[in-house]
Parts: sequence; structure tokens; C-alpha cells
Amino acid sequence: EVEGINGKTHTIWDRIIIKGSNKAPTQSMTLGKFLKKIEKKVSCGENVEVASISYGPFMIYANFLHGGDEEILEASLLETVREAVVSVDDDDDDMLLFGDEDVEEDKETPVAVLTNEQKAMLSNLDQKIFIDFSVTVEDQETGEEFELPPVRLIKHKERTRDKTDVESQ
Repeated sequence: EVEGINGKTHTIWDRIIIKGSNKAPTQSMTLGKFLKKIEKKVSCGENVEVASISYGPFMIYANFLHGGDEEILEASLLETVREAVVSVDDDDDDMLLFGDEDVEEDKETPVAVLTNEQKAMLSNLDQKIFIDFSVTVEDQETGEEFELPPVRLIKHKERTRDKTDVESQ
């Protein structure tokens, strides 16, 4: 058992399930709505907030970076995940030598070449009926952080599928 928030414990087999609804399907769920659903499901209370959300090795949200950023909070969760997966590390583009300012104008926009891991993660996003996230919450009074059990986002099932197709996944 692992110690969790508010004295609760969980095992490696536990999951927090978040579902979309007919009114608000998962495909259109915003990052902000996802945060609220997690906080409600876990009964965070006033002094506890989501500190970070990760999908595999990709950080999707961090409260110290995005806490008041309405643009990212209103962005589609699934699109934010896709953008994180296909993002490239462009640190080399940020470093210009003194006197090389004109070089930037001549550069073409680099084309992202996806790794096999990135391709597999994007394929999983499209094909699976759920997505698992790693979520950490922080107690604002004590500064303690707790990792929640995996948060499983159940994607809205397509109505055209046969019942046996859904069960076999």
C-alpha cells in the first residue's frame, strides 16, 4: 500500500476513472475540466491542488507553470497530449551566437521527425478506449506531494461499434 492524500492509501492495482459524458464527450474535454474532475473524484478539498499531470514521459500540466494560464486550461486535453508527444526539443534553436541574428531569418522551419516511440504513443491515443495519466497532488499547507493512483480517462465509445468489439479491447 502507498500513502495517499488525506491519510488514504492505495495499491498498485487501484485506478481513478474519469469518463466523458454525452453532453461533454472526452474528445472535447479541456485540460481545466479534467483538473476539476480529478479534484472532485479525489475529494481534494480547498488546500489540495493538482501539481502535475504526465502522459508517459511527457509533462502535460504543472501548476507552477500553468496555474493561471487560461489558454492552456481551455485547450483540448487530447490535443494538448498530442502536441506534447510530437514536440521536439528545440534548445539548439534558442542559442544564437553574438552577431548571428541574421542567420535566424534564413532558417526554414524544421520538420518534426517522429521516433518510433512517439508514433506508437500517437497510435495508442487514437486506438485505445482509455488513456492513463500520472497525477501528483500537493497539499498547499504542508507542501507535501502525493502521487495518485493512475488516472484513467475513458474515451467516449463510438456508437457504431458492435458490443463484442468493445468488450474485446
